[in-house]
Amino acid sequence: MEREFDLIIFGATGYTGRYCIEYMVKCLQNEARSYKWAVAGRSEYKVRRAKDEVSKLIENDLSSIPVIVADVKDEQSLENMCRRCKVLLNCVGPYRDYGEPVTKACIQTSTHQVDVAGEPQYTEKMQLLYFKDAENANVYIVNCCGFGIIPFDMGVHYLEDKFKPGHVNSVEAFIDIDSYAGNHGSWDSVIGILAHRDELIATRKKLHTEFYGSVSPNFKYPLKTTILPFISYKLKRLCIPCFYPSDDVQRTQLFNHIYFGQKPIQFMSYMTIAKFLYVVLLALSALFVVFFSRFKYGVKLLKKYPHLFTFGAVSKTGPTRDQVIDSHFKLTLIGHGWSEEGANENEDINDPPDRKIVAVIKGQNSPYISTAICLIVSAFTILEESANFPLKGGVITPGVAFRNSKIIERLNRNSVKFEIVES
Repeated sequence: MEREFDLIIFGATGYTGRYCIEYMVKCLQNEARSYKWAVAGRSEYKVRRAKDEVSKLIENDLSSIPVIVADVKDEQSLENMCRRCKVLLNCVGPYRDYGEPVTKACIQTSTHQVDVAGEPQYTEKMQLLYFKDAENANVYIVNCCGFGIIPFDMGVHYLEDKFKPGHVNSVEAFIDIDSYAGNHGSWDSVIGILAHRDELIATRKKLHTEFYGSVSPNFKYPLKTTILPFISYKLKRLCIPCFYPSDDVQRTQLFNHIYFGQKPIQFMSYMTIAKFLYVVLLALSALFVVFFSRFKYGVKLLKKYPHLFTFGAVSKTGPTRDQVIDSHFKLTLIGHGWSEEGANENEDINDPPDRKIVAVIKGQNSPYISTAICLIVSAFTILEESANFPLKGGVITPGVAFRNSKIIERLNRNSVKFEIVES
């Protein structure tokens, strides 16, 4: 595929987009690559200003990086942009509102796409509607390539690989972050998810009946989960359920089971909380969102006053750069399974799991820095390894697209570190 650019960052003026510009420079240096790339958005002036501001910030001349004008409301401009690159990094959200036109343009122009979408209304709808079109066009539309899924999805694969020749039965993930400061863009996405919950129920039902064929694997040794706060004696921390990564990791496992005959791994994720007071504040914030998102005026209030409904955690200006740079995450993955694989990996093993494995994934600020790194490294992986992907195309999760790739090695080189700490 010969194109003018290898990569285009679309939505470069946004909070995440700016970090993508910065970390594109750093990742290219770390990977010793000289890919041709450009930045894009609906306002040439704002894109140039964002590029210039990042250039000054990192003391690196970006004046030679081209600027492209494209607007999600202008189909022709999207197609013109997509035709110029091999992989589009889509940072324009909320994706439920603005993602579909970009996906359609990528498929129409045979351009691969990665994004940092977190809204299941968007990701599951795109898989339901456009999987076959993308497959027929030999195009990879890989949603959820930010921190919210990549470390979890690829972390399960990492444990699975290190567990061989045995088989992993279940994985529990515990995410520990030292800063809850966020930008209103992510907040708006959360509001959208809850405001359109009925839409998600209908889409998910259709996806599982029409796309997955109502397959529901049974497990002889089911993973015990809870929806209530609890103290993890393994980590000695207070924990609450975190359902967002779980849904997409489970979708990966179901896809791999149906398409590749792989025995699925059970998965559940939790967030560790330093103080019980934070659990109370999170619960109150969640109640506010659930209640107010039911009403049109309530949605307006949630979007207008994010700092009030999140007790100062989310603001329209976003966290300061110092807050972002100084924050880190630690993701602990605890897997249980069998030390030896059965005669047939799709058959239940009678004996209970007899082996435990623990991995730790660490990195800088999860919502922005690590998200930018994960997105960029995902795009590099498509450029360099798509010929070895298990499918010729489709709308898929990272765990499906990158299951046989070297993405974890790339992440390690770019400060998102994977390590086995107990085996």
